[in-house]
Amino acid sequence: METYVASLAEKMSLKDTAKVVRLDWKTVKQIDRVYLRSLLPDISKMEITRIAMDEIAIMKGHRYVTIIRDYDTGIVIRTVMGRRYDDVALALRTLGTGRLARIQCVSLDMWDPYIKAVKENCPNARLVFDKFHVVKKINEALDCVRRKEFAKASESERLNMKRKRYLILSREENLKPEQQEDLDKLVQKNERLHKAYLLKEQILSIFDDATSSFEQIKGRIYIWFSNVLSNDLEEFYSVVDMMRSYLYGILNHFKYHMTNAIAEGFNTKINVIKRRAYGFRDVEYFMLKIIQSSLPRLA
Repeated sequence: METYVASLAEKMSLKDTAKVVRLDWKTVKQIDRVYLRSLLPDISKMEITRIAMDEIAIMKGHRYVTIIRDYDTGIVIRTVMGRRYDDVALALRTLGTGRLARIQCVSLDMWDPYIKAVKENCPNARLVFDKFHVVKKINEALDCVRRKEFAKASESERLNMKRKRYLILSREENLKPEQQEDLDKLVQKNERLHKAYLLKEQILSIFDDATSSFEQIKGRIYIWFSNVLSNDLEEFYSVVDMMRSYLYGILNHFKYHMTNAIAEGFNTKINVIKRRAYGFRDVEYFMLKIIQSSLPRLA
């Protein structure tokens, strides 16, 4: 009966589960909580050599949960409220110094508290910065150019630029022929926007490069830095500064081929859990639900 209740609670809200089994929702929650605790992975039996760290916003006001996963299995091994250095460092230390010493790579965003926590607690780990964070910054710079050019354009030019944001931010190879034609017409009439678009395509093609050597990739990135500066696009200067500051971890992406792409699908699962419960006031129960979503489904 308890297994049946827990299997329902995995897919349904506590209120709906309680209706099906004709129990009080608090009783259902307690049954589910006990069952979830029994599912917690035995970290001591896992061979963890690579981990991924990511955060997800759980409520308004910039409240975050930091999630630490075994990169190779996707299983959540630690969750912690917040993303401050002290909280994350403490969560890592609970894994034990021996296990932390065996971690070879950590995939994470360029968030300084995470970086500090990993460097101080995982002495042999290489930091691999998630390429999607870099791509996001590049697209933000391109969109900034688009907005500025739109603001100073004439009425007829604005009509041509209107509703073209998707075309500008999309990868060229993903556009349909008619979309490519619309994009060509747009950038041909605006030099700054054309330059910004080409810079975006150049750097993203580097991240997609699966054939060049590491040294060739490194050289292409430095050439891209020069292209940004020579084209006087100040909107991209902050991207160059950021990439130079964190270049060691960005380059490690090309060595170890790790990303946090799996976290995007996982975060979607967490958001579904939040919506199903209309938000969680019981943090410990919510954390158990997060861990459950990374485990094999209930039998």
